Amino acid sequence: PFALDVINSLSDHQRAWLTVRNDDIFSFRWGNPSYARQYVTSIPHLEHVAGFYMGADNYCWGKDFLGRDSIQPRALIIQKQWYSFMLWGRLSYNPNLSDALFQKTLETRFPHVNPQTLINTWSAASMIFPWATRLSWGNIDTRWFPEGNYSTPDYKGFYTVKTLLEIEPMPGSKVQNILLWAQNYKENKPDTLLSPLAVADSLAKYARIAMVGLKNLPPRIPGSSREIDLTLGDIEAFALIGNYYAEKFRAACGVALYNVYGLQQDKDEAVQHLTNAKAFWIKYAELYDSKTKPALYNRVGYVNIPALTQETEKDIEIARSWVPGAIKEYKPKPLTDND
Repeated sequence: PFALDVINSLSDHQRAWLTVRNDDIFSFRWGNPSYARQYVTSIPHLEHVAGFYMGADNYCWGKDFLGRDSIQPRALIIQKQWYSFMLWGRLSYNPNLSDALFQKTLETRFPHVNPQTLINTWSAASMIFPWATRLSWGNIDTRWFPEGNYSTPDYKGFYTVKTLLEIEPMPGSKVQNILLWAQNYKENKPDTLLSPLAVADSLAKYARIAMVGLKNLPPRIPGSSREIDLTLGDIEAFALIGNYYAEKFRAACGVALYNVYGLQQDKDEAVQHLTNAKAFWIKYAELYDSKTKPALYNRVGYVNIPALTQETEKDIEIARSWVPGAIKEYKPKPLTDND
């Protein structure tokens, strides 16, 4: 939907290059052929599209400066993220390529790992950020960095449970705003949009698939610089923060219900979900810190995942101290780049 206004303004004889941005996933190795294939085949009005290029504003796709592994010389990002670049490159030229090609590639790259299990596990883990971002949406890269549940400090900083009640889901995602969902719930209004609880359920599902898949793959060796161990660690990190977001979104729904109903049960459930979310964040931060250094990013600023653990405790206090009616009613506020 973000390209339609410009594409529709082109004449019959004009074609444009599209900018495809990855400002979400820097530390982890991403890989889901079905997602990349569907993305490419969903690009609208191909008669007006000359092609696309992919890039990031938030950090430099040069040498990997984030990893704590002992690989020397430092790998280029195109080497670290070889599978992701392969998926986007090959499927852009021919989206009809089957997953069998990529499964065979993984079998060749990691000969002692079941390729079907790896591709399924990796694909599930790679759906965590697409699902989280549909509900927790920042319209430019300074406003949403899902690896840290974070934005620039002069915007929101750490996305609290209160923040989730204030922001709009991604345009075109067909996901319902959390506060409006709670109001419609109270008024028993039908809604054709996907509920925020359904988003949380999807996150939990993909995280579970990833964790079950990891149990059926060779055990990861902590501290190892082997590519397979680094990859399995990335998959586990995706799953852990996926569970964090699932619990965080459920908590936000509980706070929203408590805001409009004032039922203690909703508040208690929100506090419990945030307590669960904190536990997942602690595990995530420990794994993240073992693999990845804190860094100063070009757009979002300095991000230190373990240091943000204290913010998860503040989230619990926000829910505990919430007063019913603190937000009087839902008032949509579309985001612009300049607001």
